[in-house]
Amino acid sequence: MCPRSSAPTPIPTPVSATEFPAANSGFSQLGSPGNSLAKGECLFLPFSEGFPDYQSSILLSSLISKVWELPVSILLKLTIPQTSPSQWNRFYRSANIVLCPLALLYSCNSFMPLNHPISFLLPNSHFPLWLVVLFACSSLAVLHYIVQKEPPKTEEIPVVLIAFVMSVFWISVMAGELLNCLAALGALLELPPALLGLTVLAWGNSVGDLVADVAVAKAGQPALAMADCFAGPMFNMLFGLGTALVIQTATCIQKLTYSISMSVLWLRLCSCF
Repeated sequence: MCPRSSAPTPIPTPVSATEFPAANSGFSQLGSPGNSLAKGECLFLPFSEGFPDYQSSILLSSLISKVWELPVSILLKLTIPQTSPSQWNRFYRSANIVLCPLALLYSCNSFMPLNHPISFLLPNSHFPLWLVVLFACSSLAVLHYIVQKEPPKTEEIPVVLIAFVMSVFWISVMAGELLNCLAALGALLELPPALLGLTVLAWGNSVGDLVADVAVAKAGQPALAMADCFAGPMFNMLFGLGTALVIQTATCIQKLTYSISMSVLWLRLCSCF
């Protein structure tokens, strides 16, 4: 028997060499190889009364995180192709062929309706645009799943471009949902949308630039970080706002009942930028 320690609780739990099989295997749990315990010596393992509760809470939080991440990761794999050959999966790549065009078609719904009638295969018959795209992409996906059985040896440039475009698509979707949440918050608190855009949305939009600029400055390139502080908002104003105004202008032009000359249309498009 090993002598018990007189220290107050929590106390270490003594385990003898005969009760701990790894102690006689030539490896000590607390030391280096070859530093085994002699028979009759004790290996004291720390014990705490709250350790089981702490461990169970960690396991529960890890389980909740995995359950939450699983559907999101599957959705992203189905819509964003993996660029690395080591992460290539035939099923996910075939699913990308079907879902990526449909997602892009949904993003263009503002100026290209999903139910736009198209003559396809049969004469004098019109099918909705989304059904035609789904049929064509499904055929290509089945063909790819049958033919392509080995991953590519190197990264493919078209796959990288599609992955970039789909990443931008998901960023746009999340930005739209953020705007909807801000609109709901403004309706509940009776705040004007302009005030929310100048405060909450502006702060959230600048957090990413703040982190990136600080990281670049710490890396020893302060001029690049300073240039990014001005180039980021300028790009948002010229490209983001300009594209939105061009789309809105094109939508309004389609509703006009009178014709507009090409010179006037060109001036209006230039004025958006």
